[in-house]
Amino acid sequence: MKTLINNLEGECKIKKDVEELFDRSLDVWSNQGKVDRIWTELHYYGRYTLVARILGEPTKKDEILIIAGCGRGDPFFDDSGYSIIGFDLSIESCKDAKKKIGPRVIQCDMEYIPLKTSCADKITAIYSLVYVPNKLRALSEFERILRCRVQSVLS
Repeated sequence: MKTLINNLEGECKIKKDVEELFDRSLDVWSNQGKVDRIWTELHYYGRYTLVARILGEPTKKDEILIIAGCGRGDPFFDDSGYSIIGFDLSIESCKDAKKKIGPRVIQCDMEYIPLKTSCADKITAIYSLVYVPNKLRALSEFERILRCRVQSVLS
């Protein structure tokens, strides 16, 4: 039992460190040079374009797309026709994301997602799963919240 408690405390410390790191890095991302910003936008645009192709158009009205690790909120999926729910570990990122992708942004841990079982149609985790200590737990959560186990795009 003591080992389990020590492991959980260590895992919580890692998550807190990651959250603080992302909160501190927001200023760096906001103030990076013009050349860096252009390269970054092209790089991300290419990745999001590929993800959008894989996901395709919504097949029904109000199809829910989860953006796991939404960061500061990329409005790439704004005109996609999906009903979007984003979440991120960083509270500061969530505040920014709400301005860009709407009010359905929540601060949470990918390993414990506070959404109902089978509530989403598709999920993306772009540049975010790598920061999760227990990836298997996060993937189990993704499986739990997806209505059908087919549509997820992870990178």
